[in-house]
Order: sequence, then structure tokens, then C-alpha cells
Amino acid sequence: MFKRLLPLFSFLFLAQLSFSQCAIQTWSLQKRIDLSNLVVEGKVIDQYCFREKTKNAIYTASIIEVYKSFKGNFVNPYYIEVLTFGGQIGIERHRADPELEIEKGDMGVFLLTNHSVDLPDAINNNGKLKFRGVANYHSFIQYALDENKAYDVTRTFVGISTELYETLQNLTNQSINQLRSSGYNPERLKYRPTGPVITSFGNSSANAGTGDELIVIGQGFGNIKGNGRIEFIDANFGDGRKF
Repeated sequence: MFKRLLPLFSFLFLAQLSFSQCAIQTWSLQKRIDLSNLVVEGKVIDQYCFREKTKNAIYTASIIEVYKSFKGNFVNPYYIEVLTFGGQIGIERHRADPELEIEKGDMGVFLLTNHSVDLPDAINNNGKLKFRGVANYHSFIQYALDENKAYDVTRTFVGISTELYETLQNLTNQSINQLRSSGYNPERLKYRPTGPVITSFGNSSANAGTGDELIVIGQGFGNIKGNGRIEFIDANFGDGRKF
């Protein structure tokens, strides 16, 4: 009996390993665009969680305010919803990895395809077109507006309205469809005031996600936070190019 079960166990292990490797395979930007039904520039303005109609699975719907369309026939000129598996309702939380992770306030280019979620009637009939990411967390090119940069999974675009837009037009063979203004002007970066100076840290280390306090020592912080922030290396980009 043991000899008969061992090959089956080995097959299941290898099958699971292959699935995991395929799930995180990095596709080229050209391939992701080719597989996308819709490629748009937008911003996450709100999110809500819901349960699939015929299952217990929890999903998150991110409402995207759309500014530009690079590919696809866009009917509603302002808002769409991007559905991702996972979220929290009450004390119950579902999560999938890898999966597209976006938050309220995130802005960038979304590479999207049709979804297959069995939606509750109220959500299905709310008047917004709904999509899912074409390649899990590779479905979003995130903007860093204060740097005028955009971060893809393997590439950094220096100049949103120049290098990124030109690349997308070349890959889609389509002109940009301007739907509305995002209000972003890269020229404002020329007039940014000089920020405070960090001289040292009050403690030598701190653990992320555990509530540890990091004391920052320096000059010129002022009494009001304003739009200032401290940035740390983004763990989702292992090459250290994004914060």
C-alpha cells in the first residue's frame, strides 16, 4: 500500500509546485496588454467587500475613477470596478496570494479583463462595468506622482506623460483616449520646497507590522505634518527600486 501511495503523493506535490510557479510567472508588458480587454489610467477612490452570490468567498470591489483609456471600448466615461479575491466582513477575512493588492488613493494604469464572479444582484445592477486584473499583482502599473515615475513589476518608467504613455501607445498601437483630467501636473515638481533633514534614528531597528515605534531625529519638521511622509523600501519590489 505504501508503494502505491508514494507515486501519487509525489505527483500531487509536483503538481502543486508547478501551479505555484505558474501563478507568479512574470509576463512581459506586451503579453499582459495583449491579453487585456481594457487598459486604463485611474485612481482608487473607494472600496467595499461583498460575498459571492452562490459561495461563501469574500471579494473586494475597488471603485476606479478613470482618466484615460489606452485600450478597449470604454462605455461609462468615469467609473469602473475592479474585483479582487479577498477582503474582510466582520471578523471573517479571506486572502489569496498572489493577488492584485490596491488601496484607496492608489493611482496608475490598470490592465484588466472580464471577471467571472457570481455577483449579488445589488452589485451586479449598480451600473458600473466590472473587471479583474489580467495577471494578479502584475495588473497594475503604480504611479509615484511626487517622483513623476511609474513602477511596473520589472521596469521603472521615468516620466509618466512621456516614457510611460509613449510605451503604452507603441504596445497597443492606439492613441490615448482622454476621458477627464486627473488634476496631476508634473510641472509642479519643479517648485517643491526643500524638505526636512533626517540626522539620526532614536532606535537602531524596528519591526514592520507589529506596532513598533521608530523615532526619527532631524531638523525642519515644523509643527504641522501637511503632505510630508517617510518612505520605506516596498517589500513587493525585491530589487529595492520602489518605496
